[in-house]
Amino acid sequence: MISPQSPPEMAEEHQKLRLISSKYRENGIRTRFSGNKLVFDDGTVHRDKVITPRAEDLLLTDERETERLQKISLKSTKSTVVEGNKFKGNCRKVQSINDVRDTYKKVVKDKEYARANHNVLVYRLGDQEGYCDDGEFSSGKRIPKQLRDRKIDNIALVISRWYSGQQLGPRRFEIMTGIADQVVENL
Repeated sequence: MISPQSPPEMAEEHQKLRLISSKYRENGIRTRFSGNKLVFDDGTVHRDKVITPRAEDLLLTDERETERLQKISLKSTKSTVVEGNKFKGNCRKVQSINDVRDTYKKVVKDKEYARANHNVLVYRLGDQEGYCDDGEFSSGKRIPKQLRDRKIDNIALVISRWYSGQQLGPRRFEIMTGIADQVVENL
């Protein structure tokens, strides 16, 4: 029996990337393949975005999913309060995008975090990384680089902010990167 040159999972991934590439091509955007990555002309690499669950998705979780999420163990920081604004971080090691999504679901289903104004998701999974600011513009942008620089991989973290009405300006970014450092140290 002759074995295939690439496992079925890799073939599926290549097929998925070919479809994505054709959609970009339809919009006049050129891409090329480099190994198992889709690369744009400017050298950036296509990355799948983790789609954070909508509120409706969280409300519609069935009993089995709720039980599964309850079994997830997170590392957390203590609250940091600056001018009435409260910040707190949660994280865990992850092995897949589904683990990243489940981490976010676990946090935002908690009553305390559901009341936060912003739950910023940041993840790094192999060469795949990303963030969702949850309305806290540009807050998650710095943290993937921070994780890369510290060689921290296979991690998902959620930094929550309860807005007091007192604006912090750019200081909020320093606070959030500090929270990211704290929560990662707890891991």
